[in-house]
Parts: sequence; C-alpha cells; structure tokens
Amino acid sequence: FPLREAIGKFLTEYYYYPHIVTLTVEENEEYLELSLKIAQLSSIDGDYAMADNPVLKALLLKRAKLIGKAENKFIVIQELLKDKTDSTHNIFYCGSAKEDGERQVDRLVKILGVDLGMKIHPFTSEESKEIRQELLNRFETGLLQGLVAIRCLDEGVDVPATKTAYILASSTNPREFVQRRGRLLRKSPGKKYAYIHDFIVIPRGLDEIRKMEATVFNTERKLVKKELTRFKEFAELAVNSQQARCTVLEVASKYNLLDF
Repeated sequence: FPLREAIGKFLTEYYYYPHIVTLTVEENEEYLELSLKIAQLSSIDGDYAMADNPVLKALLLKRAKLIGKAENKFIVIQELLKDKTDSTHNIFYCGSAKEDGERQVDRLVKILGVDLGMKIHPFTSEESKEIRQELLNRFETGLLQGLVAIRCLDEGVDVPATKTAYILASSTNPREFVQRRGRLLRKSPGKKYAYIHDFIVIPRGLDEIRKMEATVFNTERKLVKKELTRFKEFAELAVNSQQARCTVLEVASKYNLLDF
C-alpha cells in the first residue's frame, strides 16, 4: 500500500525537522583522509568492489562510523532537549561507533539521564528478551521517557506509542530508513502526530566552502548528497515539508545539489 496514501489513514501524519551538524576540524581531516584512500582503492569504473577488497570495505565502514559519531551531534541534542526534559515517548537512534572506548549509545544515556535528568534506558542486543519487553511496557506507559537504541528497534519491534524520534545515526540503505519511519508512524491512542528529528551531517561550515579545492569539494559533495537522499525521502511526505526544505536549502545550494 503506497505510503503517501497510508499516512493520515492507517499511519500517523508527521513533522520532520532536519538539523545541520558540521564535522569538527579533526573529523573533517580524517574524513578526507579516508575518502582519499577509498578513491585510490576503488575500481576503475568507480564502483566499490567491497566483496573483493576487505581493506576497502573496512575503510568504508570506518568512514560511515565517523559520520555516525560526529561530536557536534551531542551539542545539538542537548540544545534540543534542554526545555523538553519532561517529554515522554522519545526514541533515540545511535550508531555502534566508539569514541575513546565509549559507545555513542552509552554517552547519550549519560547526557540525557545524568546531565538532563531524564528517565532513559539503552535498548540494545545486550538486554535480554524479558528486559526488553519490560522496557517497552514502561516506555508505553510513560514511566520511561526514552529508549536509546542501536538497531534492535529496527528488527521487527513495533513501538506504536513513540511520538518523537531523534536520528543521530542512520543507515544509508533507503529500504532500512523507510522501514524505520513506517514503524515510527504506527497509530496509538492519543497520538495525533509523530515528530522526527534528523541529524544531517555536512563536512564543514558553509562559509568555508568557497575556499576549497575542486577535489576536496567533490569528495565532500558526495557525503552531503548521501545525507540529502535520506532528507528528501523523509521531507517529501511530512506535514511541514516546505519548512524542512528551507532548512537545508543553503546547504544544497552551496554544494550544487538543488535537485534534492
């Protein structure tokens, strides 16, 4: 059944809020270094022969994790929630990357639970089936304000009570993030709308783009294009589609991606 027709009938309408997050100087340098190595190992026709090249596969994974754990995401999430510490039915999607031995999911639990004083719990493969069910029950009643998940909530687990999702890390596979949105839009008593906050990563501040060399620009443009692919999918059917597009308009313009 077409998603466009399902929303408003069988699924909840939703608002979509993209948040632009820049890489730090150090992260940008690492991103460019990894991209250069990936380009050197790529096949002649430009395709990534990952199955035939484990080194290339490892580099691509490392670059994806770098984007997923971008430091400035934590600053943005704190700013978004500082006035919403009493909100309930929140889900936070994280990546599996570690920084100095600490997983993103654990760091976010500390920020939300300790710094902001919210009732938060991780929802990962480390929790038993019984504990997960208990967490879902507490989440549905509002006793638990939020779940911080890696991928478990993508694996056939429906949480229709979810009202707000914060996507700090997302798969580049369109099928996966479309399915994730579908689960977020499940109808539930008292749920009129769903709200999706998506963290869109760009390599640097927009005022620095005009100073770049062409090769660096083209490398960074590929990252932005991937991020905007997800944005386009999510924004198209949102109640506030036009508003969401205005948020990324300057980014798309600077990177010559106005066809987004």
